[in-house]
Amino acid sequence: MTSKYDGLADYLAAIGAATITLTFAEVETIVGPLPVAARSLVAWWGATANGRYANPHALHWWDAGYSADRPDFAAQTVTFRRLTQ
Repeated sequence: MTSKYDGLADYLAAIGAATITLTFAEVETIVGPLPVAARSLVAWWGATANGRYANPHALHWWDAGYSADRPDFAAQTVTFRRLTQ
């Protein structure tokens, strides 16, 4: 089954950098409109206490090798960090 977040996973994997910061607008160019929660809740982007993502959409960037560890709501950006292997 495909998801609108597959494109973001593909984008991150293709870049392959240690960190990638995108504006929310850039993310929306890739995936379409973000839900309101993405603009106000760290939990929408973040991992659970055990380090694994609980939100189905977040599994896409996790499986691409990235965590979304720094949403900046004032700047409307999110930084993805490559997971250590």
